[in-house]
Amino acid sequence: IICDVDGLKVVNDTAGHAAGDELLAEMGRLAAATVRTADRAFRIGGDEFAVLMPHTDADGARVVGRRLLAAALETRPSSSVPESFSFSIGISAFPSLTTDRRELYSQADSALYWSKTHGRTMVQVFDPARHTALGAPKHSAELSTSIMELTTTRALKPVYQPIVELRHG
Repeated sequence: IICDVDGLKVVNDTAGHAAGDELLAEMGRLAAATVRTADRAFRIGGDEFAVLMPHTDADGARVVGRRLLAAALETRPSSSVPESFSFSIGISAFPSLTTDRRELYSQADSALYWSKTHGRTMVQVFDPARHTALGAPKHSAELSTSIMELTTTRALKPVYQPIVELRHG
């Protein structure tokens, strides 16, 4: 399962980044309280979470995803965050949909992308007929290759910004 919190930017822009941080923390608490003991939930990006569910098929993951979403829609994280929050979910399954770990992630990401572009607040299991023709973002293997090409050809020049504690320099 890959989850992407819907509307985090709006929360950050309207209620402040502390409210956005509280929303992300609530998502973590919700995932920890909802998944089974054998499952593992991780934050994998700014507003993205993943849940690995061993010995579970796509239908079982869909049930857990819907349970997570229902709990989020009933939650009030704090007074500075909207009454409830939602997220979109993409699911893939091993070995029924793929046996390659990169493709597993790419499939779940494609299903998530479909969810985000078709209304959000939904759970989608990867469907090859529906999700591969969307022109979803590049898969991680393609991105890795592109990054390697950029660094070996020195097409990018990193520029570092120092981080300074203002009170003490």
